[in-house]
Amino acid sequence: MKGLISRMVLLLLALYLFAGAHEVWAASKEVQRASAYVKAGKRALAVNTLESWLKRTPDDFDANWLLATLYLEDGNYEKARQNFDAVISLKPAQKVEVVALYRKTSTTLLENNRLDEAKEVFDQAMQYDPGLWGAQRFYLKLAQKAKDQARKIDYAEKALQYAVTESDRHAVAKLFLQMALDTPALRQTYRQKAVQAAGPELVDQVFPRT
Repeated sequence: MKGLISRMVLLLLALYLFAGAHEVWAASKEVQRASAYVKAGKRALAVNTLESWLKRTPDDFDANWLLATLYLEDGNYEKARQNFDAVISLKPAQKVEVVALYRKTSTTLLENNRLDEAKEVFDQAMQYDPGLWGAQRFYLKLAQKAKDQARKIDYAEKALQYAVTESDRHAVAKLFLQMALDTPALRQTYRQKAVQAAGPELVDQVFPRT
């Protein structure tokens, strides 16, 4: 996973250096040096260089952006948030790209079964954009992968909270019904949650009362 996010960091770096859609990237020598360290695989040097530079010039947009992406990749989510907050404060329109990066990172973490980290990163994306598309699908996948029953229920109810369509609600109901089958002692509890999610008719078809 780290290799994939590393490629994402380098891609974003290249976009800022060369993409005509952005302003000309007038990076400081310190940021350029840090970028060279990243490309050479010397991440610790890159982080140290950027941290030192930002103590002197905290409003350097490019330094905040690069350091935030490095923190995000390293799993230092609190520090990543602080620098992304600075990025958005300096250039509010950049929030779209910040949210997209958080969302892509959360998906990668989820695919690699790093569930707690995936949730933490996605929740941060939701703080930046409360109406973020795909929240129902993300929390449903999180619930499907969770092993702990309490967390599975919590994530499923979160998915239901963001359900928009009837299909969304049915997907959550089917998960609760599967939980009912897997946990006979709590069968009626999970069946009732399925009813609350999608109504009794669907549930009675799939899981008749006994």
